[in-house]
Amino acid sequence: MQQNLTVFGLVTLAVGGPVLAYLLLLGSDDEHMLEMLRLTAWTAVLVYLVVFVARPLKQLVGSPVSRTLLRNRRYFGIALAAVMTVHLVLLLIVNDQALNLGGAVIFSLMYLMLFTSFNSSPARIGPRNWRILHRVGLYGLGLGYAQSIGGAFIETPLDPVYLSLTLLMLTAVAIRVAAFLKAR
Repeated sequence: MQQNLTVFGLVTLAVGGPVLAYLLLLGSDDEHMLEMLRLTAWTAVLVYLVVFVARPLKQLVGSPVSRTLLRNRRYFGIALAAVMTVHLVLLLIVNDQALNLGGAVIFSLMYLMLFTSFNSSPARIGPRNWRILHRVGLYGLGLGYAQSIGGAFIETPLDPVYLSLTLLMLTAVAIRVAAFLKAR
């Protein structure tokens, strides 16, 4: 538990500190806030993709890198929650209102996954319920990211960031499909 909290705290500081410094130095007007929202969202997507492909990549490749990713997937998930916490704070400041229903569901799933990422949680809620929660959460977050990144890509298909993120997301889905087919 202590290690999970340490990872969460350190990543929150590592992401939130520079975001705060940027906003204090350059101002927290709408343009700067939106830049930081995009940056934290993009960072979260990249961390999410590591979590999303860790197991299937190990199934497909079985390399030392893929084994290390899988072994540390929990910490990447905790890092994702930390990045998304900074993103949530920025969202609440910019919007000055509550999240929409989809956003509230996504953040709720993410925090439920975070709170059940401690060693004793599967025993408390049951291994089957833990697996269901984490599978629903993993795919729920993915759908949220796909909607957000895909929507931005459709609006600006030549934007190199959204093009790259879309290609990475499609590659991650292909890795999962390939691992699924290999297991059959």
